[in-house]
Amino acid sequence: MYRITGAFLACLGVAGVLSWVAGNAPAQADKPPPAADAAAKEKVAKVTVDSVTKEWTARQEKVKTAVFECKIERTWHKGSFDAEPLPYWKKDQHTPPEDLKRTGISRVVFGGQKFRFDDHIPRWDPGTVGTYDSKHVDTYDGQLAKMLSDPTNSRQKYPTGRVEKSEASFAAKFIGLEPYFLSFRGDHPQHSHRLNLYKPTGRSSVIAGRTCAELSREVPANQNQYLLYVDVDRFVVVKKVTLNKRHTEPTWQIDISYSPDAVIGWVPQTWEYRIRTGLENKVSESGRTLVTKYQINPDVPKEEFDIAFPPGTYVVDKSSDKAVEYVIRW
Repeated sequence: MYRITGAFLACLGVAGVLSWVAGNAPAQADKPPPAADAAAKEKVAKVTVDSVTKEWTARQEKVKTAVFECKIERTWHKGSFDAEPLPYWKKDQHTPPEDLKRTGISRVVFGGQKFRFDDHIPRWDPGTVGTYDSKHVDTYDGQLAKMLSDPTNSRQKYPTGRVEKSEASFAAKFIGLEPYFLSFRGDHPQHSHRLNLYKPTGRSSVIAGRTCAELSREVPANQNQYLLYVDVDRFVVVKKVTLNKRHTEPTWQIDISYSPDAVIGWVPQTWEYRIRTGLENKVSESGRTLVTKYQINPDVPKEEFDIAFPPGTYVVDKSSDKAVEYVIRW
C-alpha cells in the first residue's frame, strides 16, 4: 500500500560547508573533551567505507522494487542562460531576466537493477524568452538506457529519443536523483560516485541536529573534491557536497531530510540542491523535491523500464556497434 509522508523537515546545510572551509579547531591540551564529545568521536571513527558499504548493501537487498511520486520545484536563476543566443530584439537582456521558479511532478521506479524516471515541469526557452511545457522520460532495463524528451519550444518542434548500451540510466548523474541512489542502490553502478574511492577524513558536522561523519573523494584531474556526510547512527547520507577547490562555495550541493519507515528504516522525504557555474561561481539552478507517496517492493511490470517512442520522434540509436538515426513514423 502507499504511504503518505508527513510534513517536510528542514535540513540545514551551512554547518557542513563551514566546517570544511574553516577546519576543526584542535582541542586544548589541558581541557579534555566532554564525555558526549568523546562518544561522538568514537561513533565517527566507526564510519568507514566498509561499514557504510555493508549497511547500503543490506538496504539494497531489502528494497527490490520501489515507486516514488513527488512534487518538484526548480529555479533557473537570473542570467543562468546568458550564454544562449537571444532574439536580436532581446540581445541586451539577461536570460532569464529574473529568477524563474516553476513547479511540476516526477516519478521514480526501481526494479532490481532497472530504473525509470519521469518528470513534467515547464522549462525556460531563450528563443521565446518564456517557458514551455516539457515532459522527460528516462529508462534503464539493465542493458539499454533510453531517453525521451518531448518539448515544444522555439528550437525543437518534435520529440527526441536516445538509445545506448550502458551500465546506468542517462539520469543517473542528475543531482536531483542522488537521494534515491544513495538510499536504495548504494554502490551499484547506477550510483555515479564509487564509494570505494572515498576515505574518511576524521571530521564531522552536526547537520539538522544529526552528527555526520565526513567522507572525501579527491579528483585531481579537475581539482574537485566530493564530500559525503553520513549519519553516524543511521549510516544514511544526510548531506553530499561537491567542492571545487578554486572557490569557497560548493560547485553543487544537496541537503536531504528523511522520514521513518517501519519496514525498511529511513526513507528520503525532501531534499534541496544548488548548482553553481561560471568563473564567479554563481547559483545557476536550484531545486526542491518533496515525496508525496511511495511504495516499497510492489509488483512492477517490465513495461515500466522501456519507452515506446511516439510518432514523429527523432531517435539516435547507439545500441549496436554503429549509430543509427531514424524517425518514428507510426
